Amino acid sequence: MSPTIKDVAEAAGVGIGTVSRVLNDSPSVRPETRAKVQKVIAQLNYHPNALAQGLSRRESRTIGVLVPFLTMPFFVTVMEGIDKVLSESDYDLIVLNVDKPDKRAQYLKNYVYSRRLDGLIGVTVPFSQEEITKLSQVKCPIVAVDNAIDDVSSYFVNNTEGGKLAMAHLLALGHTKIGYLGDLHGIVRGVPNTPEHRYTGYLEALKDAGIPFDDRYTRFGIMSEENGYKLTKSVMEQADPPTALFVYCDTAAVGALQALREMGLRVPEDISVVGFDDIDVARHVNLTTIRQPMQKYGVKAAEKILELLSGTATTSSHHCFDLELVERGTTAVVAV
Repeated sequence: MSPTIKDVAEAAGVGIGTVSRVLNDSPSVRPETRAKVQKVIAQLNYHPNALAQGLSRRESRTIGVLVPFLTMPFFVTVMEGIDKVLSESDYDLIVLNVDKPDKRAQYLKNYVYSRRLDGLIGVTVPFSQEEITKLSQVKCPIVAVDNAIDDVSSYFVNNTEGGKLAMAHLLALGHTKIGYLGDLHGIVRGVPNTPEHRYTGYLEALKDAGIPFDDRYTRFGIMSEENGYKLTKSVMEQADPPTALFVYCDTAAVGALQALREMGLRVPEDISVVGFDDIDVARHVNLTTIRQPMQKYGVKAAEKILELLSGTATTSSHHCFDLELVERGTTAVVAV
């Protein structure tokens, strides 16, 4: 049986409270007593329970990550970046999958406000001002990913510009009938800005090019491979279909490519397709897409939360990463 804190106290001839103060580096312990207790700890090979030790200091040594739709490749890649950093620290990681606003509120109450977490990273999570105030009151630092929040350290990209970047590529290839497969907006999925901003980029690019908006070419749904397939069938089976598709994310674009193949359409000879994210599968299907630094989001967010917890960073910071068009084999000059 492993030695307990009581065993250490008895062997050292001190009280359990004294052993606890030694373990927590309390300055109230006399040097000779500290040395005696530390010697017994080494002799007995005693290892304190990290959770119990943390709770005594009102620390859990645990950082939480709030993510909606954990299984989607974007979130998986962000999590890889977070884990890469935290695995080298003395903090544990807990992932809380929040697909609805009320679930987020429940997790904040059960894990954060009750001090079961020391820090929190929100990935595409729209923290309210009330939540931010409560987190501040319980001294729980937060970092936001894929969402810019005032007075909160945030790591993100300009999704409106990303939409324009995708459209600029298609417009330069001569496409004027460009369809858009978009994510259901904001409140439905609890996603704050990204869906609206990419769609805004699409609309502004059309306006800047002097091309009238045609709602026959737009479809919206929960973005998945299955829905990318269904929405593509819907938009392409109508009379006078688009010659190009800008798809909200690569996952849905994979479904779009499957639908187009089944319809006997050649990509890119008959229709061009651009995705967004540059997840691993995009390379495998040779998809032209907009690359965002998903793993870097996670790395920077984790580094920031550790700085906030250690006190080496005391103020919030915003960082907008650059986006990049990755041209592959799903786009070409419009067929005459």
